[in-house]
Amino acid sequence: MKEFRVPFEQTNIVLIDEAIIDEAQLSVSACEHCCKDASMTFDFFLDALTGCDPMTTEYLMCRPAKCPRCLGSITEKTRILYR
Repeated sequence: MKEFRVPFEQTNIVLIDEAIIDEAQLSVSACEHCCKDASMTFDFFLDALTGCDPMTTEYLMCRPAKCPRCLGSITEKTRILYR
C-alpha cells in the first residue's frame, strides 16, 4: 500500500494548547492501551476542533491528553475509542 505524504515545506504545524486538549479529551472513552477496539487517532478530533486540513496538518500538543479509562497518555497519533 502506498502512503500519501505531503512535503515538509507544505505541512502546516499547529500548536495545541490546554483548552483544545481538554475539549478533545471529552470525546475519548478509551485508548489503544486499554481497549483493543480503539481505531481512530486522536488527531481526528484535533482536526474537527481546529478546522485544519487533515491532509496537510500535523499537531504539536503542549502536553499529552489522558485516557479517562486507564489514565494513559494520549498523543496526536494514539488510537482512541470515541464517545
